[in-house]
Amino acid sequence: MSLVLRRFGMIAFMVMFILALAIGSSAKAAPLADDVSIDLGDAPSSNNNFGLMMDAYSGVPAKYPTVFSTVPNGPSHILAKLIHLGPGVSQEDEADSGFDADGPNNIDPSANTPDQDRYDNAFLSPLDINSLPNCQPTQLRYQVTVDPSWTGGTIKLYTNLWFDWDRSGYWGGATFACPNASTTEWSVQNDVNVITGPGTYIFSTSAFLPVNTNSNKPLWMRISLSETPATNDDGRGPANRWKYGETEDYLLTGSDEPTPEPTKTFTPTPVPTRTFTPTPPPTRTFTPTPTNTATATSTNTPPPTRTFTPTPTPSGNDIISDLGDAPDSTNHFSTGMLAYAPATGARYPTVFDPSTGLPEGPLHYDAKQVVLGNLSTFEREADIGPDADVVNNIQPSTNLPNLDKADDAFYLGVPTVNSFIPACQTEALDYQVTVNSVPAGVTRLYVNVWIDWNRSGFWGGSTQCNGGLANEWAVQNQMIPVVSGNYVTPNFLSGIQTSNLGDIWIRITISDSPATNDDGRGPSSGWKYGETEDYLLRYTSNPTPTNTPTHTPTNTPTNTPTPTIATPPPPTPVSDLGDAPDSSNNFAVNMTTYVTGVIARFPTVFGGPAPIGPFHRDARRYHLGRGVTFEKEADISFDMDYTHNISPTLNMNDQDRADDGLVSPRTLQGYKHCVSTRFTYTVTNNTAGPLTVYFNSWWDWNRSGNWGGTLQCPNGLSNEWAVQNQAIVLNPGVNTFTTPAFFPYHPPQRAGIWFRMTVSPTPASAADGRGPTAGWEFGETEDYIFMPDLGDAPDSNNSAGASILAYSPATQGFFPTIFNRVPAALPKGPLHQNLGMPYMLGKSLTAETDADIGLDDDATTNIQTALNRGNYDRADDTFAGGPPTANSFGHCRANTLPYTVRLPNNPAPTGSMVAYVNVWIDWGANGQWGTNYGCVDSLGITRTAREWAVQNQVVNLSGPNVYSLVTPVFYSYQPTLPFKPVWLRITISNTPATAADGRGPTAGWEYGETEDYQLKVLLTHVVSGHVFDSAGLPLVDANVYLYRRGTTGNPAPELVASAQTDEQGFYEVSGEANGDYLIFVEQAGYQSIWYKDAATADQAQPISVDELGVNRIDVTLVPNGEPEPTYEK
Repeated sequence: MSLVLRRFGMIAFMVMFILALAIGSSAKAAPLADDVSIDLGDAPSSNNNFGLMMDAYSGVPAKYPTVFSTVPNGPSHILAKLIHLGPGVSQEDEADSGFDADGPNNIDPSANTPDQDRYDNAFLSPLDINSLPNCQPTQLRYQVTVDPSWTGGTIKLYTNLWFDWDRSGYWGGATFACPNASTTEWSVQNDVNVITGPGTYIFSTSAFLPVNTNSNKPLWMRISLSETPATNDDGRGPANRWKYGETEDYLLTGSDEPTPEPTKTFTPTPVPTRTFTPTPPPTRTFTPTPTNTATATSTNTPPPTRTFTPTPTPSGNDIISDLGDAPDSTNHFSTGMLAYAPATGARYPTVFDPSTGLPEGPLHYDAKQVVLGNLSTFEREADIGPDADVVNNIQPSTNLPNLDKADDAFYLGVPTVNSFIPACQTEALDYQVTVNSVPAGVTRLYVNVWIDWNRSGFWGGSTQCNGGLANEWAVQNQMIPVVSGNYVTPNFLSGIQTSNLGDIWIRITISDSPATNDDGRGPSSGWKYGETEDYLLRYTSNPTPTNTPTHTPTNTPTNTPTPTIATPPPPTPVSDLGDAPDSSNNFAVNMTTYVTGVIARFPTVFGGPAPIGPFHRDARRYHLGRGVTFEKEADISFDMDYTHNISPTLNMNDQDRADDGLVSPRTLQGYKHCVSTRFTYTVTNNTAGPLTVYFNSWWDWNRSGNWGGTLQCPNGLSNEWAVQNQAIVLNPGVNTFTTPAFFPYHPPQRAGIWFRMTVSPTPASAADGRGPTAGWEFGETEDYIFMPDLGDAPDSNNSAGASILAYSPATQGFFPTIFNRVPAALPKGPLHQNLGMPYMLGKSLTAETDADIGLDDDATTNIQTALNRGNYDRADDTFAGGPPTANSFGHCRANTLPYTVRLPNNPAPTGSMVAYVNVWIDWGANGQWGTNYGCVDSLGITRTAREWAVQNQVVNLSGPNVYSLVTPVFYSYQPTLPFKPVWLRITISNTPATAADGRGPTAGWEYGETEDYQLKVLLTHVVSGHVFDSAGLPLVDANVYLYRRGTTGNPAPELVASAQTDEQGFYEVSGEANGDYLIFVEQAGYQSIWYKDAATADQAQPISVDELGVNRIDVTLVPNGEPEPTYEK
């Protein structure tokens, strides 16, 4: 239409504009069919149905793809009411014209007005530019709603975010440099989440790096939710629309408050297809309603029906459910409550009914079987309905919270705010659990604690301390057995803010499944068992020193007075244990280890069946390395570094964060088979004088899952109790020692290995690594696992000097894969030492000491020099649906790669772990990475296709899980047909990569994994078959050539493709089109031949090939000097 305007001027414009208005008016009289609820975005777009220029920012034309009927298509979702972002969605025919359920169209080009969709409500917290710190890993939490009418079961959803970092008026086409990595405007690329049915879901995006150097300038962003991945960095949608989901666009500003949207008070036109009217979520800029004026118009009306069917609960006096009693402004009375006087609004999630506003408060349907403390009282809801202790837990109309009469978890007395001073000190809480009966099928319980350190009126976030983060989600899913008793939480850091001292709200829950959010909510379907207790901890400005806990009375007296404790509480444990996997644990669960999955029987748990793990009652006096963390037991109870050393029910181990005694060698390569070896370690003596102690070390040489064996080396015995009671004298401070010599032992095809080190006041007495039955008084135990990893791309700079084939027929591979390359001055292949396994690509990893020689867990080295081939690692599994094909990238096209990362164990105390992902692709198919190519894409834009395609993507891993991730956009380079196979490398590492050729650091990476893939071509017009020798055995590496048959005008055959046969003698070659082809086969030492039994091309039998191809074109070669075979014609 813009062409019409340019040609015919203003008259044509007026005609077309009037027609468009008429069309729009007509459409508004005819809402969409019942089975359609289309949604589009509302970012400004000059590519609209009126041909009018719109502004993104003052003087900057807007080119965001928003309107569906123009190219590129704006994202459009056909059935948005079934699955959408936030609590509500409005439907529209088109972004700039036609029917729109909430009145005005999403964008109005004639008035240059965008941002008119009334249901942009995805994010749980208001967004502004200040919430996007420059070049700092950032995640955003958002809500997804699945309508009650959804019958599609489980489905994958993809989330994408685009930000206009450079304020150019369009997304994409730019890369920005941060100190440790680059980033793009397609900031979140195809995050995968799964929904299982109707309900409300809360997700967090993967971490991305904002580019926010000017927070005073507005910024357009887009979030899209869809059932298939997005494919472009410019924010467009597919040409045939998405079926489900929603797109929301936001103009972010630099103010401290959300961007004002006065039109949000608009009452939308009723939409006949909706089955419910969503309630907008409460805004974070809440102003509390005066406590003497309740604004609800239906005070006694029961809560609205939930959008799902919860587990039935008894009625009347038979109610056995429980909720908290912290103040909650999202209540059934629509009345603001105060968290703290004079005006801090309360947004703690306490009321369960989601119709009052999200998130839901924790609801426990059965609070009889497992309770905090000794008692629980039952209620159906926190603010209305029956309640066993007469009054509801909170009374919004009178601003009274804290009315549950059975909050009695803290058996030593409710802590005070003063007990958390000074800030950043280590804290723990004593609490009591009563199990009246063990719930069926429940084998463990989860305890969580939230503390409002900054007195903001809601939980969530953290405060920086020198030793880590003081999280408001202070205790995160502490696992305890289903047993009554007194427990101590894991240690956490106090986040008290001395500039804002006062009373503080705290929540503690016990439940049958883990909590999932830092704001104190429960699951949308409720917990089945357990209890939630909320407390207002009191602050005293001039506290009286006392050695006993002080109980601070709450608003309402409890049924049971807090006992007076005459003696001080037990001291925080200072004991230490190991973290090797142990099937003799407190959960009676078998743990496995190594790639072969052997049962782990290393003695680690002290309180389990014999043999017992080494227990050091006081690890402060002296310990291995420079640091030590304390725990009461290896698998349950108190642990200073936030997680148990081993988690048997999750088969997780190696979770002690202070294993730092080993100095060198810190690589498995340093412990050579049957070669006399010593290692160096350190011990710290914190006393004022010298001490004589004993050092021991055990190694699982035979990889049996336990220590204690003896193996034979040529020059002596290799004992698994490798270092036996080495007596050492500790001087005050850090001491360095070297062990006596011992013989390592490595069975063939075994690399990964567990070993233990202990320092103790008395000698060890057993070859299996156990400790004494009464424990040791002092010292420390540290357990380690070696799992080194390398890639398997062909590398001709190997120890055998073999030429390793990268591509048929004769392109050698010189990819840096081998760590100890020949000559030694060459760049080293990426080696991940993995003294411990914090993360890996895919779901598995097999260990190896080098790529071409040495130990390898999967029975063969990654590169087989005798076969001149690579690609023999058996744990390359990061691409969940299988690796991409070479031709799937196309030429000069924007691409992304979905991949998976597994974090097998809990991360460090900071709660997250940052890693770096890199991808190299050999676009030039020359056996090396490192070149950049220029190309022109389908839009006529010049792009750079880099062989270092993905450069240091920052990945933030926040807990044990398999993460589905997507790389940033990169451009492909495959200018000629047919496409060729290409080698791809993907790595994850603890520090950034530094080179375009795919190398690793000279000392190796500390952690991570490298996976290499030869990406095949999805072939058409394929000719395939086998090549045999005269005995009928397959011939490996025979060269097979496919020629297009000559024509009258050009009688010479034209070479089209070639390949080499594999171990089974199989080959596969592809023509470019329908036609007649010839096959020629050769192999050194054999007579070359044309198919079929022909010495020349003129005599060869043509093969007619169409798109479906031809198979079973088998050829037999005979050795030189023997008669040629005779074929049956």
